[in-house]
Amino acid sequence: MKDVLLKSKVFATFKCTERDPSLPTLCQELLNAQKTSWKQLQDNYASLERSDYRTLTRNGFSFRIQFNPGRMINTAAKIDPKSIAKRKCFLCLENLPAPQQGILYREEYLILCNPSPIFPRHFTIAHLKHLPQAIENSFPFLLWAAKDFGPDFMIFYNGPKCGASAPDHLHFQAAPARSMPIKRDVTIHKHMQIINEIGGVSLYRAINTGRSIIIVAGKEITDVQETFSYVLKAIQHVLAGQSEPMINIISSYKGDHWMVTIFLRRKFRPSVYFLDGEEQILISPGAVEMGGFIVTPRKNDFEKLDMESIESIFREVSLEDETFERLLVEIAGG
Repeated sequence: MKDVLLKSKVFATFKCTERDPSLPTLCQELLNAQKTSWKQLQDNYASLERSDYRTLTRNGFSFRIQFNPGRMINTAAKIDPKSIAKRKCFLCLENLPAPQQGILYREEYLILCNPSPIFPRHFTIAHLKHLPQAIENSFPFLLWAAKDFGPDFMIFYNGPKCGASAPDHLHFQAAPARSMPIKRDVTIHKHMQIINEIGGVSLYRAINTGRSIIIVAGKEITDVQETFSYVLKAIQHVLAGQSEPMINIISSYKGDHWMVTIFLRRKFRPSVYFLDGEEQILISPGAVEMGGFIVTPRKNDFEKLDMESIESIFREVSLEDETFERLLVEIAGG
C-alpha cells in the first residue's frame, strides 16, 4: 500500500546521471505542472507576486523585508510537543493534499513545491519516512542537495527548536541562491575571519554581522562532513546538555566547493513576538531570517521594522558573545 501511495505522488525521479534532466530542470517542470493542477499553490504564488518589499542596509549588510500574509500559518505555528501530537504531519505521504506530487530524490526524499512560498521557486525536501528533524546523520543529504541543485540554489535547514514548522519530520528547503543576502555580504565585504583549517577545509567566523555565525568551506564532501561533525561536537560540548544545539544552516555549492553557513542560536522567538498590541512584532526567525530575508505576515510589522529593531532581535536570538567566543576557542583547537 505504501509503494502504491508513493508511486501516485512521484511526478518524476532524479537519477543523478549527466544524460538525464538536471534537478533544477525537473523542479521547474514540477512547479509549472503543480501551478496548473493544484489551485492552492496557484493562488499562493499569485499572492506572493503581490508581496511588498523593503531593503535596509548598514555597515555593508543588507536586509530584505517581505510583507507576505500567506506565511501567517508558518510564523504563528505552534511547535510544542503537545501541539505537534495533536495534528497530522503535513509532510507524510498519506497527509499530502490530493493534487500534490514531488520528485523522488536519492530514493529517500520527495522534493515538493512549498505550498506557502516565500520565493519564486521554493521547494521542501521531505524524507519519505516520519523521522524527527535532526542534522547529525542527515547532513550528507544537505551537501548532496546543494550540489545537485547547483549554484543557482541554496539549501537550508531549520533546527527542531529554532524555525522548523515540522520538527517531527526530517526535511530541508531549497530557494534561489540570491534570495538571502548573508552569503554575498560576508564574502563581498570580507566579513570572514579564518579560525582553523582541518584537512583542506577552512573554518571561518563571520564578523560584525550582529549574529553568531560559523562558515565551513571545502572541496571534498567527506572532509566537509567530518569537519561539520567536529564543529557540531564542539558546539555540543560548549552548550552542555543539548543533543542537537539550536542551529540554522544554509548550504550552497558553486564552482568546486561547498560553503556551509551555520547560525548559532540561544532562543527561537524574540521577546517582542510575545508582547501585546502595537508593541508586538510577529517575527519567528529561521534560516531565512537569519540569512537576512525578513518575512512579515502583518502589514504593520512590515512598515515599522527598522535596523535597530532587526539588530535587537538578532542579538536576542543569537548565541551570546561570551559563549560564542568560548566556542571559537574550542573550534580553533584551544
